[in-house]
Amino acid sequence: MSSFDFVEAAAKGYQFMWEKRQAVIAVALVPFVIKLLCFVAVTAFAGDGNYLRHGLYLIPSYFAEGWLMAQLIRMAVFGESWPIAFSGDKEADLKHFMRRKRTILSSTIIYVLIKLVLAFLSGYMLDAQGGVIGGLEQAAGPAAPGDEPSALMFLIGVGALATMIWALRLAYLYVPAAMGIDLVDFLARVKPYMFSLRLLGTWLLCFVPVAMALVMASSILVTIFPGVEGTPSVAFTYGLTAVQAVLEIVAAALSSVAVAYGIKSIYDTGNRPPHYL
Repeated sequence: MSSFDFVEAAAKGYQFMWEKRQAVIAVALVPFVIKLLCFVAVTAFAGDGNYLRHGLYLIPSYFAEGWLMAQLIRMAVFGESWPIAFSGDKEADLKHFMRRKRTILSSTIIYVLIKLVLAFLSGYMLDAQGGVIGGLEQAAGPAAPGDEPSALMFLIGVGALATMIWALRLAYLYVPAAMGIDLVDFLARVKPYMFSLRLLGTWLLCFVPVAMALVMASSILVTIFPGVEGTPSVAFTYGLTAVQAVLEIVAAALSSVAVAYGIKSIYDTGNRPPHYL
């Protein structure tokens, strides 16, 4: 069985974030500060047009955010506390601490690698859009009125979209890693395409409300700090940067915890692999 109720998983994610909000804020404070500083650096150098370099500025935030996601996943799924509580049995505590340290480290590294790949792809596409595509359009001249996308291009687009949806499972590999699940076993268990659709549904339920909150915050900030002649004010730019840093962490935490609940439900209904904690 590789399917799960994505609505229930998302609901559990929201419930965890609300019920444990004080603990979540405490553990997320330092990663938020690091992310905010990295966002400020990207905003300050946004005018250079080098989108690939912007991804490098965010590397410290990737490490901090990956560590945070691993901590929250274990807090949600295993009921762990922060700071970690020890039982008093030195041998058992040391064994648990080393196992926990290994899973958090592996999850963080996987998270950073995933974010770097996504940053490279998005930066490359933005650079291409601003350079190569613009040059081709200028060389080709205005499109003829009768030009329409061919059936081949439509099929290529559909195939690319289907591939991206399937690859969504790879973007969440840090979740089973944080839970101590063997990744080979995990990928073998979630082979059906439907699993990626469930992941997509979970992500949408977690991302859309946060995106709406960002739009509302942008509208409020532009009213408080209006720009001059269509140019956004400095206060608006950095205010929106701070709000974006907060909401991105919230969206990532919500989706990570929700997906962790979904994966846990898959393993709880079947045989657990040896590495499932």
